[in-house]
Amino acid sequence: MTDVTILDFTIRPMTAADAQAIAAWRYPGEYSFYDADADPDDLTELLDPAEWGHRYFAADELAQHELAGFLVVKLAGRVAEIGLGLRPDLTGLGLGESFVNACLRFAATALGAESYTLAVAAFNRRAIAVYERAGFRKVEYFEHFTNGGLHAFIRMDRAQPAIPHNPGLVWSGRRSELVKVPLLPAPVSGQVSRKPASCAD
Repeated sequence: MTDVTILDFTIRPMTAADAQAIAAWRYPGEYSFYDADADPDDLTELLDPAEWGHRYFAADELAQHELAGFLVVKLAGRVAEIGLGLRPDLTGLGLGESFVNACLRFAATALGAESYTLAVAAFNRRAIAVYERAGFRKVEYFEHFTNGGLHAFIRMDRAQPAIPHNPGLVWSGRRSELVKVPLLPAPVSGQVSRKPASCAD
């Protein structure tokens, strides 16, 4: 297996092609919980064009110019409830923390987020470890009906550390606008949770 290094991502509005590609992603073993079609409501939301560029964003890996992941953001004031996921073949390669940090940086610089919350399936220890390394802490255990049954989740949150404001990264809300998100080189191994945090509303 060759090494994969993602130095930075471009976070941009999701397109129909992105949504269809993500809907076809298949995760191995117990992580199939995160397949988009595992829950009809999740799939419907993913494929809804009204969400693209407002709550649903795509992440491209710049070196290959390929779809590498996605980000879902639901803002409540300055608090961003996030959901995110890497393409299945990119999981377990040490990219989780870098990807999480890219998504948080985008939410802060482009959308004005000052703190974050997310929900992760309780079985997903790899994702929980990545979130903890990215500065999240566990705040609540709860059960939620999704994927045809009741499942245990953990809610985690994080305050926004000081990130230098970049006036060149201003989100206008236009679907055509691209935002480049530079990363700090600190990749670690881990599976990033793909289930949108909005599933835990």
